[in-house]
Amino acid sequence: LLARVAVGLWQIRRLRLTSLRIDQAELNPVLRSLLQGICKRSISLHVSQSVRVPMATGFFCPMVVLPEWALRDLSVDELKVVLLHEAAHLHRWDDWTNLAQKVLRAVFFFHPLVWWLESKLALEREMACDDFVVAATSSPRAYAECLVTLAEKSIGRRNVALAQAAVN
Repeated sequence: LLARVAVGLWQIRRLRLTSLRIDQAELNPVLRSLLQGICKRSISLHVSQSVRVPMATGFFCPMVVLPEWALRDLSVDELKVVLLHEAAHLHRWDDWTNLAQKVLRAVFFFHPLVWWLESKLALEREMACDDFVVAATSSPRAYAECLVTLAEKSIGRRNVALAQAAVN
């Protein structure tokens, strides 16, 4: 399990090297201000063919990675809620807590309570970021519609399962 964590970290590094960084000056002003204002950490925005859903990662150099199709197929409002969700992960330092969870699960692999807690914490982490988006936008329906749109557009798209799947 520790080897899987190490492979996941290597894949995150590879993702940073192979993804295309988007210059924030080229972004819509709403998206640019959102990325700069939500988190005290400096977040870079990247696009990659290797991911099928948006993700936040980076540890020392946090980044939000969008699938290549997201910039083309999603509206500004949909991109806004996606970036809010992913930036919330980085604001909450979820990249680090997720890594700690994976290491603890690997060390205490024999304990069923650790596995149960790890899955519950992962779910709570996602729900906390969802709550953050709903509070920031005051529109749970629009957020739900965006999630459905993301699911519809990502189903059937092929990718190499990178950091997210490998760390999980």
